[in-house]
Amino acid sequence: MNDAAAVLRLSPRWLPATFWLLIAVLMISAVAVGWGRTSKYVAGMAVIVDEGRVDALCPADATVTEVLVRSGQRVRAQEPLAVLSLSASERVTVRAPSAGSVVRLRVRAGQVVKAGERLTSIAPEQARRSVVALFPPGALARLRPGMRVRLEIEGVPPGQRIEIEDVPAELVGPSEVRRYLGAEVAELVPMQGPVALVSAHVDAQGARPGMIGRAEVQLGSQPLWQSLLPSLGPLLGGHDG
Repeated sequence: MNDAAAVLRLSPRWLPATFWLLIAVLMISAVAVGWGRTSKYVAGMAVIVDEGRVDALCPADATVTEVLVRSGQRVRAQEPLAVLSLSASERVTVRAPSAGSVVRLRVRAGQVVKAGERLTSIAPEQARRSVVALFPPGALARLRPGMRVRLEIEGVPPGQRIEIEDVPAELVGPSEVRRYLGAEVAELVPMQGPVALVSAHVDAQGARPGMIGRAEVQLGSQPLWQSLLPSLGPLLGGHDG
């Protein structure tokens, strides 16, 4: 029979259409990889602080005889905060360096304190709250005032975006970070060297001094192919946008 001698056809009718569809998908993907761009972000640690906070320091090695205020109490400038015993016959009164509210009261009666140790801090009544963000050193050259920072801090509504207000011209070492954050908070922030430090005002509900979280800022963008094949960037002259 002629039908028996006919060549067996195994190709389904949809195969050619599928082939051309695959070609189209590959071409679109190639264009996307060649012309598409991806955003570059840098992440770091974020800490909420009170602006204008002033520390009340211990004037000499001493023992705390009496604490005259409580945390959160409002005080006037030069109002007594604590009485210290320098020796069996000598006492000194530590006074508020400015008017405001007592924050971070760190001492109690009978405690031994060292010269220069912070006894408490006074925050102005209308103190602004800021975020201090610590980024890797390599980010310093790309950070600029006005850049938007995304915050992720537990207790603060998610997705908060704030603008960078200040970027120091140089990297900041651990001792300077301690000055920004305060010794107690700085002890909770792991640092192995200088960082790129930026600050920004925050007015989010629930934001309280000492809160620690994550900050993320977009530094620019780069070609999609460079994200997929980073080792080829230097060879093909790829650069950030």
